[in-house]
This record gives sequence, C-alpha cells and structure tokens, in this order.
Amino acid sequence: EGNNTYIKDIQISDLDKRYYEDGHVSVAINVDSTPDRYVAIPSELKGYKFSYNYSIGVIRIYANGLSSPPENMIIKVVLTDATIGN
Repeated sequence: EGNNTYIKDIQISDLDKRYYEDGHVSVAINVDSTPDRYVAIPSELKGYKFSYNYSIGVIRIYANGLSSPPENMIIKVVLTDATIGN
C-alpha cells in the first residue's frame, strides 16, 4: 500500500462463506517484546497502527507506522458463530 505500511496475508481455510456472511472474525497479536499478552486489533503497539480486513479464506493484516518492519509476532484468529441480525 502506502509508504511505511506492511501487509501480511494469512490463509484461513475455515473462514468460509458462512463465517464471512454470518459469523464474527477477530484478530489479536502477540509480539516478541511482550510475550505475556495478546493485543486485540485494531490497536496501536510499538509505534504501529495495526488493523485488518478479511474475505473468504484470507485475513489481511496491516501495520502502518515506522519505516522498518514490525518485530516478529504470533497472530491469533478467532472465528465465532453468530446469528445475522436482519
């Protein structure tokens, strides 16, 4: 994308049409320098603004901020069954 934006696509085979249309998707990150906690995104952490979007089968994570790539991290994805409200 733009300058100082880092992007990571993660393939998630369980993120199917059912979750895309009627479920809930949430993402959290755990970075090397704070291994004792996960931070839900969107969030600001270590000088980056993290956000994400998703489509069927893939989650795209954005880290916008500094001129160097973010440090190593573990990404946790939670897919939750839900009932559509319409």
